Amino acid sequence: MSETAKHRIPFALLCNFNWRYGKDLESLLIASSKEVTPEEYDQSMTGRLYCPECKTPVNRSPRKTLVMSNSRTAHFRHLPSYSHVLCNLRTSKPKGKRFINEEIVDQAEEKEDLVTVNSWAKEPPLGDEFETRGEYGQTQIEDSKGEETEEPIGRHSGENFDTPRNIETVAAICTNFDKNLNVGYFLPNSQHSGLLKDLLFDVNRLDEGSSRNARLFFGRIHDYRTLTNRNVIELIVRDDPRLIFRLYTYPYNDERKRFDIDIRQRYIIFHSDFYVEGNGIFSCKLDEWGQYSILPDKYISDIEHLF
Repeated sequence: MSETAKHRIPFALLCNFNWRYGKDLESLLIASSKEVTPEEYDQSMTGRLYCPECKTPVNRSPRKTLVMSNSRTAHFRHLPSYSHVLCNLRTSKPKGKRFINEEIVDQAEEKEDLVTVNSWAKEPPLGDEFETRGEYGQTQIEDSKGEETEEPIGRHSGENFDTPRNIETVAAICTNFDKNLNVGYFLPNSQHSGLLKDLLFDVNRLDEGSSRNARLFFGRIHDYRTLTNRNVIELIVRDDPRLIFRLYTYPYNDERKRFDIDIRQRYIIFHSDFYVEGNGIFSCKLDEWGQYSILPDKYISDIEHLF
């Protein structure tokens, strides 16, 4: 059987917005997508490709070249986390061989560990899913492992390989922050992925000429105030009390995150664009639950090494 015959997904749907399988209408995906072949793929498409048949997310393998180290040609494949979804374009499991293991072997051969953030969670999870004890106090970590984690590979006895993960909260980045610094992340509305340590942007580097595009910012909290419709988190820029970065949050989200005046002097990480208010204050609105998180104190030295 030829390589082309083995690869059953002839093209993928490339969506121009953060469409979510099982949450958004399929008609929106179809209307907002174009067909791309494995040969037309580039890395800016990561996290925005879907199967034309079952509409679940797909990846291209390999991501960077047209031929893998084992001479297999580039192709689209379903993600293992959606293996329960029936699809006529899904490769059959060869007898005596576990398909999910074959996918993981391919990923290990590419030697990539990429975390994709299609969008930040808009609402808190159901129930009370917080870790409030000890060093993780005030940091919500409900999706720290994402959809995929380490998996054993049958033909590689005793070895585990990291599979791609999808997360929806900055809190997941803050969990195991020291290890995540050298992991690749593909953030919402980004054209390229990068190592977390390269994507983090110190608010002290801001000036009025800085790009207003969304970034993954971090800074130390100077003040926290609760208001009726919006709470305010203030960061001081370059140790100048006249230079303020003001973050507007929703009281309900902050209450669920256990935020109070004790978050002063702690580090916060948030993903947002920003604007400049009339008085020269940098400002942003953190409308989405997953968009921001307090960094556990145990990682203070790790983030301060980024200065």
